[in-house]
Amino acid sequence: MTCSCQMGGGMFWAMALPVVVLAVLAVVGVLIVRALWHRVGSTEAGASRALSLLEERFARGEIDQEEFTTRRQHLATGR
Repeated sequence: MTCSCQMGGGMFWAMALPVVVLAVLAVVGVLIVRALWHRVGSTEAGASRALSLLEERFARGEIDQEEFTTRRQHLATGR
């Protein structure tokens, strides 16, 4: 003999499983988007910081106009 309360538990999980799967997929999707967004933002911030340092070195006279121009072009093209 099985109790009617035991049969209802299986029905609950059959209905809840798709909701749980969708929730897990949503969380994974959000984490992937945030990781990619963070990586793009940090790349842009790094390039901006590199250009600032290059400008400071040029202003202090540590590098000449030719080296400044060459390095700035390398930063702009990402090479």
